[in-house]
Amino acid sequence: MSKEVDYVVVGQGIAGSLLVDHLLERGKTFIVYDQGHKGSSTNNAAGIINPVTGRRYVKSWLFDELLTDALSHYRRLEKELGIKLIYQKNIIRSIPDQKTLNDWLAKSAWPDYEKYVVLSPDLATFEPALELGGIWSEVTNSFQIDLPLLICEMRKKLIDRGILRPERLDQQQIGFGKNGITYQDLSAKNIIFCEGSYVIKNRFFPGQSFLNPSKGENLLLKIPGFYPSKMIKKKYFLVHLPDGLFWFGAKDGWHFSDDSPSEEGYEFLLRQASKLINIPFEIVEHRAAIRPTIRDRRPVIGSHPDLKGVYLFNGFGTKGASLGPHWAKRLIEHIERGVPLENILDPYRFAN
Repeated sequence: MSKEVDYVVVGQGIAGSLLVDHLLERGKTFIVYDQGHKGSSTNNAAGIINPVTGRRYVKSWLFDELLTDALSHYRRLEKELGIKLIYQKNIIRSIPDQKTLNDWLAKSAWPDYEKYVVLSPDLATFEPALELGGIWSEVTNSFQIDLPLLICEMRKKLIDRGILRPERLDQQQIGFGKNGITYQDLSAKNIIFCEGSYVIKNRFFPGQSFLNPSKGENLLLKIPGFYPSKMIKKKYFLVHLPDGLFWFGAKDGWHFSDDSPSEEGYEFLLRQASKLINIPFEIVEHRAAIRPTIRDRRPVIGSHPDLKGVYLFNGFGTKGASLGPHWAKRLIEHIERGVPLENILDPYRFAN
């Protein structure tokens, strides 16, 4: 006999974890498939929510709305899971040249940017641990979210309830009936794919048309005696994590043969860390992961044009901590209540 559920969710990274939390809140039944790949991008992510990004200091897309939804969702998860996820940390950011300084000063005068800008940051607490030559700025209302802890605790919760299957779903075995999809012993009304970079091989969506995967490499460091309350960015981020280690990176690569840490990446990151950090430090781990980077840097969210109940939720790249909560809520509202999704998220927007 088949087991009937409302949803099958494929993938339990940050995208899948946030989606299934909404399903739990709504009392929906579901099964999650996830093989627990250690090198998944969100397991290696620093979880940075940054309101003003890039060399031109552009305010992140829809940031005010995204931040409201993100903090609301993570606070609820903190309470439900009994863990701490949210750390408010401003970003101390190096300004490399006069043009960048001019852009920063211009943006700081705009009303939409004012609450995110500190023109003259206090750097005293970072001396003498860091190389602080040149000009520095500060970005406020930024956060670090403990994504690996969230994924780990959500996985435990799903296993305890018997609704996570620690295996890869074989898409070739998916069938379709008048009431939805079938798979092995399951029948479900809907299936949502949130499988990260594996979307490039997805049977139902044109991953080859929209995915431009990148390999991110980072270091985990010990820096004894250094306890910054803010994140530091001098081309690369240095983030003090809740477990006391430091996340440094990430080095992005667009040409790679696998998801393993590379010797080139290790040497590069070590050189960059040594340029920034003036006191002794120890490399604890070198990590790498493949990110589901989309060509236009927008997520891919929506339904299959012909197959009812088949959905995609993917493409958050380095901004999963800020984008994920809002769009997880929006996708479930779209499926359950028919609330429209923006066309700019259509998974088929690059297909022609």
